[in-house]
Amino acid sequence: MTQTTSRPARPAGRAPRGMRRTRIHRAWFSCQLGAALVVFLGGVACDALGSYDLVWYTSGALCAVAVLTALAIRRRPVRVPAAAPAV
Repeated sequence: MTQTTSRPARPAGRAPRGMRRTRIHRAWFSCQLGAALVVFLGGVACDALGSYDLVWYTSGALCAVAVLTALAIRRRPVRVPAAAPAV
């Protein structure tokens, strides 16, 4: 009789669960840091120029770049190995 209580092997190419959480937290933190920096720089630009016009136009241009970058990402199919026959 074979042992059936062991944990199954993790799929190839997938990080352990803790690593995925760390990546999500790192991405979230960098997003928050970037947002705080942009707010500060927007205020500096408004103080220097007297209006938020340049900030709005720059934000729109960065959004357009983000959309084009996201559209350029190609998805590759994931190959799943065939299951081993039951013994």
